[in-house]
Amino acid sequence: MSAIDVHHLHKSFRTKRKEAGLQGSLAALWRPQWQIVEAVRDLSFRMADGELLGFIGPNGAG
Repeated sequence: MSAIDVHHLHKSFRTKRKEAGLQGSLAALWRPQWQIVEAVRDLSFRMADGELLGFIGPNGAG
């Protein structure tokens, strides 16, 4: 028996696109450009009682 079942989990969020230099930073204040970042795509897993789980990203953060 599973304590947790996750099927086809997706998580994305919207962030401002960062432009280089002072001019780009000032322009972003009035006309921000947005981009969609996918944090998780189609994640499925099952955990039994007593199991531990950790997610570690490409830079080692988790």
